[in-house]
Amino acid sequence: MARLFRVIALLLAMLLTGGALSEDIYYGSWPAEDVYLTQTVKHTCTLIACTMMLRNCACQADTAYTQVTDAAVERKGWSKQYGLSHSFTVQGMEVACSDAIRSAPDKKQYLIDCLKRHPEGVVIYDTGAPHAIWLFGYDAGGDIFWCADTIKSRGGHEMPLVATSIQGRTQQDKVNTIDKIWYVAVKGERSSHPPSRAPSPQGEGKGLGYRYPKAFPLRGRWREAPDEVNPRLPDKSQFVNESQAIKGS
Repeated sequence: MARLFRVIALLLAMLLTGGALSEDIYYGSWPAEDVYLTQTVKHTCTLIACTMMLRNCACQADTAYTQVTDAAVERKGWSKQYGLSHSFTVQGMEVACSDAIRSAPDKKQYLIDCLKRHPEGVVIYDTGAPHAIWLFGYDAGGDIFWCADTIKSRGGHEMPLVATSIQGRTQQDKVNTIDKIWYVAVKGERSSHPPSRAPSPQGEGKGLGYRYPKAFPLRGRWREAPDEVNPRLPDKSQFVNESQAIKGS
């Protein structure tokens, strides 16, 4: 009888632990500190956001990510006249663009699925601003998207989406403004948009999705608990509306 009680207690402990861990699933990656970049020239937000995405992709693959510079990306896929190209390759990494999120029934879930498929992150773009930032993670437990802005006054480190200069007061408001993404195309995926169904998360580490402890360390200025963050609303003067919106801020 005592053995039966021990078995039941063990099963209960496993169930309780599993339930707690399920709240702590994180999709994406935590970039190295020297992956982050900020704009030094106006109207280059797409270029800088894409460069960070590619640097993180190279870092996740344990290749020379510091060689992925904004100058290298500019040579292959960006111009002052047209902004960021919809299709180009940098150091073997194929970049593609999609506006399928515009018709997605749930933009938030669409972005989560993108992170499941692309742990290096994706560039998210608001044509209305216009402005682009790099989205690289989603904390399911806290319901927080983690990003890096490109504007010098805000960028250079990780921050919650709600604190970025994307238009909107709440996280969902900002998600709703996104109408285009750039992503690193995996083999067989170079199509009009990333797969709407991402594979189920497996394992731990740098891959698709993994569980992490409550004390998962954050770097930079966002070590505080996310619910303590009270970001300033973006100054509209940071944005420049122009006919060639693809160039961004």
